[in-house]
Amino acid sequence: MNKEMNLEHMKVRFGLTRREAAVLKRLLDGLKNADIAKNMAIAEQTVKDHLSRIYKKMRVKNRFELMRSLVRASGRKAKATTPANKPRLGPGRRELMEASLTDELTGIYNRRGFLALAVHHMKIAKRQNKRVCMLHAEVDNAGISSDQFDTKGRDVLLRDAANILKDTFRESDLIARVGGDEFVIIPLGATEVDTDSVAARLQKNLELFNSKREGGPELSIRYGASHCDPKSPCCIDELFSREDGSTDKENKAKDNE
Repeated sequence: MNKEMNLEHMKVRFGLTRREAAVLKRLLDGLKNADIAKNMAIAEQTVKDHLSRIYKKMRVKNRFELMRSLVRASGRKAKATTPANKPRLGPGRRELMEASLTDELTGIYNRRGFLALAVHHMKIAKRQNKRVCMLHAEVDNAGISSDQFDTKGRDVLLRDAANILKDTFRESDLIARVGGDEFVIIPLGATEVDTDSVAARLQKNLELFNSKREGGPELSIRYGASHCDPKSPCCIDELFSREDGSTDKENKAKDNE
């Protein structure tokens, strides 16, 4: 993604001033406003004013929308650009290289898109000494017979699950389908306590959805959480494997009542 973020190109394209480009560079490096101000020897309010103009010019609301926009742009650019000095790829490899950052079935991020944004978020969290929380969600199809749950039915449930996740979390949160029936979410700026409350909201939204569902199998979602403490930094791959299962156990208990 960094190779695609040509600062000079963005400066020209969006009409950024030299100072705005300098602020943007530090923003992309993961610095928070106070650190940008200190680094550039300017007032923090001046940084905020510059960022406000940058966001307006680039038609985004905040730094997270900015990062999403740049990730999408890098994906489009990679798709459109074929280096002249490289041999043509076969259809299979070309499709793999040009894979979208968005999951085609659900419309949310796929694993590639999620990782591109999550790595940047974890970089910021590390600089700000903040805890990173990740929720793991999986559509649970146990007990659904094959005649109730063909491929088309499975796709419907996955889209329904994605919509429930989008309704549960904020627009700024990172939500992705990372493979099969599995989804992951990083609620931006959330603490472990916030994650627990969001999990409860997810359960409530799921129950409301099923109460209004007419026909077909009910949607069941198992979920758990993992955390990365700033005192013991971890990489995004570790977060994927650290699911503690505590929330998942609570959800299973409700299913058995």
